[in-house]
Amino acid sequence: MLKKCKFFEKYFDSEFNFLYSYYDKNTKTMAVSKMQVSIAPERELLGMLKRHCRFEEEPKTLNNFRDFL
Repeated sequence: MLKKCKFFEKYFDSEFNFLYSYYDKNTKTMAVSKMQVSIAPERELLGMLKRHCRFEEEPKTLNNFRDFL
């Protein structure tokens, strides 16, 4: 699906890494760099949901909601 996008080459490389352009003050030119994306979760989702949702009385519903997300 990404390869069929109109601007695929502008925003992604051949390995589907996201690219971004920025102005390099040292060379005074536009530069392109790969964006580092972390796919590891920073926090455990269930713990976050327990603090912010109203599912305390129904743990099964909370687990289903977490799976849905």
